[in-house]
Formats: sequence, structure tokens, C-alpha cells
Amino acid sequence: MKRNQSRFTDNPFRKPNLTPEQKKWLDKRDEAIRIYQETGDETMAQEIGLFPKDKVTEASDKRENEV
Repeated sequence: MKRNQSRFTDNPFRKPNLTPEQKKWLDKRDEAIRIYQETGDETMAQEIGLFPKDKVTEASDKRENEV
């Protein structure tokens, strides 16, 4: 039975001794990319720093922090 695994985390060129934190980030990255590909929603990818935040989001975040 073939495991449903992202092409990013099964990369044979990936470092073999990743820390649990690095593996966790890769899992988050894969999930963010999956969500983006399926729905077009960039929110999670922006939150983890994979995609840059757009200027409208940055401006609204800045205003919310000032209040």
C-alpha cells in the first residue's frame, strides 16, 4: 500500500537527520501548499512565512496592533 506523502517530504535529497521542529515545519509547509493548491487560500502559507504577506493584509494587521 502506497502512503499518501508529499513530494517535498519524501525527497531523497533532504537531510536525513532533521530535528522534530524541522519536520513539524515541513508538515506545516506541505499542508499550507495543499490548501493553497486546492482552494487558492494563501492565509496559512503567509502565516508561516512561505508566501509574502500582501500589502493590504500588512496594513490591516498594523492597524489592529495599534488599537
